[in-house]
Amino acid sequence: RSSAASDVYKRQALFFVRKMKMMQQNLAKMHFRIDLYEGLFWCNVKDRDDVLKMIKSSPLAKKPSLLEVPIREEFPPPPTLVRTNDFLAPYQAIVNTYGVPIYREVNPALFTAVTFPFMFGVMFGDVLHGILILFCGIYLLWAHKKSLLQTQSLLGFFSQYRYLLVMLGIFSVFCGLIYNEMASITLPIFKGCFRKVGNSDVQECVYPIGMDPTWSVSTNELVYFNSYKMKLATLIAFLHIFLGVILKGFNSIYFKKLSIFFCEVIPEVIFTLSVIGYLAFLIVYKWVSSWPVNNPPPSLLSMVFQVFLNPLSKPEFTMFSMDTQKTINTVLFLCAVISILWLLLAHPLFTIITRERRPNHPEQRHEFDPKYTPIEQIWVHNMKKKESLEESVGEIFLHQIIHTIEFGLGTLSNSASYLRLWALSLAHCQLSKVFFQLVVFPFINSNSPAVYSIFPAVIALACITFGILVGIDAVSYTHLTLPTSDLVQISVVAGSLKKK
Repeated sequence: RSSAASDVYKRQALFFVRKMKMMQQNLAKMHFRIDLYEGLFWCNVKDRDDVLKMIKSSPLAKKPSLLEVPIREEFPPPPTLVRTNDFLAPYQAIVNTYGVPIYREVNPALFTAVTFPFMFGVMFGDVLHGILILFCGIYLLWAHKKSLLQTQSLLGFFSQYRYLLVMLGIFSVFCGLIYNEMASITLPIFKGCFRKVGNSDVQECVYPIGMDPTWSVSTNELVYFNSYKMKLATLIAFLHIFLGVILKGFNSIYFKKLSIFFCEVIPEVIFTLSVIGYLAFLIVYKWVSSWPVNNPPPSLLSMVFQVFLNPLSKPEFTMFSMDTQKTINTVLFLCAVISILWLLLAHPLFTIITRERRPNHPEQRHEFDPKYTPIEQIWVHNMKKKESLEESVGEIFLHQIIHTIEFGLGTLSNSASYLRLWALSLAHCQLSKVFFQLVVFPFINSNSPAVYSIFPAVIALACITFGILVGIDAVSYTHLTLPTSDLVQISVVAGSLKKK
């Protein structure tokens, strides 16, 4: 009992010390006049009445009042207040891990609510496994609505991610239908469109949804799925990265930072389209075009590499006529080089020119301005003091060089990192097949006609499926989805994100 009482006393003492520390820190930011503390703080317009009511309810407050101060250009930017609900809270927490958007900036959490579960589904695409995750999310929704879960329990901890689990399950089922996979078993929902004619396969129709089940019994199944999922990951990479650059352009237009738009966003768009966009175009063009058996299309990587290795010489790999391919290679190479030089030099030169045209004001003594209150005067003076500390020409170019290198290498490396979607999707599919073949196949191929002889295999496969393929794989894939769905998007979307 004495030990328990001592722990309670320690917690109370620690709470009191932290409370007093926070009070002193906030009082130090205020201006004291006679018996009045005056301070400025940001308050959401919708919360103004509640804040005033809370201050008036304090027994220490003597005639408190709130005076709305108009936001002036001299003031620092307001802090970011992001209102979330139970659905968006997990995605906002993921975004805040990497950075918080500035006031009135595009919030990447709204896009993450779609991209995060979708990319998880691309890696985890399986109908049965997705249904299991979906049922777990639905159960947590029901239990939370009925208040059956304790906050301190394990299920109570997972209940805050109930909507996330539902979204992960929905997208996993969707991608499983596209892959036509259900616990390593192909779903023949519709009749296959391939038939054997002599020694060749003839396609008679287009399968309504997803992969044709005939591919599961073909000899080149693994090669086909490898190619398809790798190209799909590349297309997702281009769309996701390009979305980030476009959102950065929207931010610069909204905040009227036209120098950022013309000196950074436009060259970034050109570079992204000339490199990753060209590869995405070749993938789609290769899919929609018919290629004769004796003249297969060239390697896509070879097509992209020759643009930068031999831009002006005769192209070795072509998908078009020789002259057209040479023109495309030359134009793409020039666009990439010009966009890098544009990104490297435009913004520093614009900053230097505008600085030289700015009139130089002699340093003035800090005096009281009657239009500001004392606390506002200190605030404005500190902001002007920070603005007066201008960067040198060398620092401006150095920062832009770092930004250019980071964007160029980041675009290429981030695009390559999306290939984990292909690799992990293939690994999950093959692992399901291995477990099915090792656990169930020996009982199916056995000579025992009894039905109950397969029960142990089914139970073992169910335990392996729920424990490894759903439990461990789902957690690891969720962790691996973070860099592709958020880190790439945030690093490209907002160069103005506040770093924590």
